[in-house]
Amino acid sequence: MGNPFNILAFPKRKSILILLSIILISFSFTSEIFAQKGLTCFVKLIVRKSDSSGAKIVLSKNGTTVQEVFAKKSGRFEVVLEYGSVFILSFEKKGFVSKKIEINTTVPDLFPKDVENIKDFDVEIFPQKDGVNVMVYNNPVGKIRYEEATGDFGYDTDYSATIKKQIDQVDKDMAQKEKEQEKQEKKKIDDANKEKLLAEASLRKEETEKKKKAEEEQKQKEIVQQKAIAEAKLLAEVKKKEEQKKQELELKQKAEEDAKKKVEEETRLKEEARKKEEARIKEENEKRMLAEQEKKRIDEENKLKEQEKLKKELEVRLAAETKLKEEAKQRELEQRKKAEEEARLKAETEAKQKEEAIKRAEELKKKTEEEVRLKAEQEALLMAEKKKLDEERIKAENQKIQQEKNERLRIEQENKIKEQERLDKEAEERRLAELKLKEENQKKIEESRKQAEELALVKAAEESKRADEQKRIERERLEKEDEERKVLEEKRLREKEETEKNEKERMKKEDEERKLKIISEKIVNDRKYQEAKDEVFKVIPPEELAKKYSNERSDEVTKLKRLTITRTVFNRNKALTFYTKVEHIYGGVYYFKDAFDISEWQYKNDTK
Repeated sequence: MGNPFNILAFPKRKSILILLSIILISFSFTSEIFAQKGLTCFVKLIVRKSDSSGAKIVLSKNGTTVQEVFAKKSGRFEVVLEYGSVFILSFEKKGFVSKKIEINTTVPDLFPKDVENIKDFDVEIFPQKDGVNVMVYNNPVGKIRYEEATGDFGYDTDYSATIKKQIDQVDKDMAQKEKEQEKQEKKKIDDANKEKLLAEASLRKEETEKKKKAEEEQKQKEIVQQKAIAEAKLLAEVKKKEEQKKQELELKQKAEEDAKKKVEEETRLKEEARKKEEARIKEENEKRMLAEQEKKRIDEENKLKEQEKLKKELEVRLAAETKLKEEAKQRELEQRKKAEEEARLKAETEAKQKEEAIKRAEELKKKTEEEVRLKAEQEALLMAEKKKLDEERIKAENQKIQQEKNERLRIEQENKIKEQERLDKEAEERRLAELKLKEENQKKIEESRKQAEELALVKAAEESKRADEQKRIERERLEKEDEERKVLEEKRLREKEETEKNEKERMKKEDEERKLKIISEKIVNDRKYQEAKDEVFKVIPPEELAKKYSNERSDEVTKLKRLTITRTVFNRNKALTFYTKVEHIYGGVYYFKDAFDISEWQYKNDTK
């Protein structure tokens, strides 16, 4: 980004010098950076034989640590150092020799601090080596300060010349140490490769012996296995036949069990039906006895009612007789005056009648009681006879049911005995058959075993011959592979050394090209700055300035060889304010107000 135009207006003087300056510098990033009031440092850290992971800058200000900045993956750092202080940038990584850069940002009072100033440089660190004195790196390897002669920051050449000899000696010692370590490492690698080859040869020998032993064991195992397979095959056939026979027997037993269960189920159902029938008969008998008891109770009630009726009739008759007696007594009292004879005769007649009536009543009472007694005895006899008949009938039915049950149990027991005898007989026949079959199978197994042993011996001899041939082929193959591997290993080592050498040369070439590019860019930027300075710096006489910018607002566009300058001038109470937009032919647009750079938004807002 370029430095701003410095435009100074002095209305009370005879002449006004308008200074327009542009500094165009290309950066590695595309975002627009405005003045930061400090020295901006872009640093790239190069870590020899490693990468930038874990690397950092420890920033110290006036002897006090103020910040730690960790490196990006690319190894680049960006730090802004405020003016007026002495900073130490220490580049550190664990296991590597740290390097320091001292930057003194003290500048003159008239130095444009609002203008962006950039310094970029590379720092390379290398691994620590035992036996190399690196005390020199406790001091800064370089110092950067403001140089009044150039008006810019640059290296302290006196200091650099003083320390360069010490650093060169350390670098020389380090290079020598690295060569020695590389030789030692190469020797270690060679020794390790030799040991590895010896170990591989020993391992191949052991593997060959193990393989031979394993083949012998495998051969014996195969013989045993073939023998076992033959025996297992015969046993499997025997077992298969036994299983088939067992399945047939199980099916038969299952059918018998199903038939037995069916008979038991039928017996259970019949027993349940019988029990239900007995319960039904018992219930009917109980109902019948309850009905008879109810009838007997009703008859007893009727009998009591009849006796009560007769007793009432007797009482009625007695009451009637008592009434007649009272009437007679009344008549006797009324006819007391009649003759005693008539009274006596009448009294005797009445007494006789009374005795006869009482006698008749007693006879009637006795007759009624006798009828009732006879009727009750007759009913009791009938009930007893009926009860006896019912009990005999129920007893006969129960005896019949029990006899049927006993008969069924006897038949079932006989069937069980017959079935057990049949099963025992079949079991004995099956045992004899199995024993006979087992003897025949054992005989077959023995014959098969002998045949398998003979076949195994023949096959073992063939296998031994084939294994010897395979061993010879394998031994030749291993020897050939060993030779090829040695050739490939030597070729790989040569290619690795060549690759490392080419990589070092490439990195060195890239480093030189990068440094040349930076120098070239600086030269180009300096030329652009000088060109812009020569083209833009002009002196405008006061009378021309007053005439040219007499309006409240003046707009003008000036096209130069590589620049297009758009200027807007406001004249407020004879005070001029300049807004300038500068476009470069190679890209880049910059905005200024008087001698200070401003943003695009402020420029457009103030000039709209």
